[in-house]
Amino acid sequence: MRVIGVIDLLAGRAVHAAGGHRGRYRPVPTVGRVRIDGDATALARAYVEELGVTDLYVADLDAID
Repeated sequence: MRVIGVIDLLAGRAVHAAGGHRGRYRPVPTVGRVRIDGDATALARAYVEELGVTDLYVADLDAID
């Protein structure tokens, strides 16, 4: 099975996007024991270093209507 880590960006921050309600999206707080606080680079590192996920998909939500 192939696992792909997803990073949704909104206003430059990594957010937890769910249900299409952008007003409710909040910055990703943590991955495991790693504090992310919406930092997309920290989230990418956590996917790789903490979870062993090496394939990443990044979506710029500001560019998607």
